[in-house]
Amino acid sequence: MNKNFKLETPQDVRKQIKEWIYYATCHNKLPFEKDGGIIVQLLNCWLHSYQEEKTSELEQRVEALEKEKKEREREPPLVELK
Repeated sequence: MNKNFKLETPQDVRKQIKEWIYYATCHNKLPFEKDGGIIVQLLNCWLHSYQEEKTSELEQRVEALEKEKKEREREPPLVELK
């Protein structure tokens, strides 16, 4: 089991959890003898903060698109010259 793991993306967290599950099924015990609840709690906190960060980014993008749409609606329509 890899004791030095990186948590940079949700995929990293899922990969680590998969490794823990694999370890548990092969050895009939959890990969951490004590404080397992703390580890799981930290992972949940990390995932929640990542989700909040991404949600904030999406909200900013939506606001920018809505602003752009309103600006386009305020522009006078193009008139064809005959």
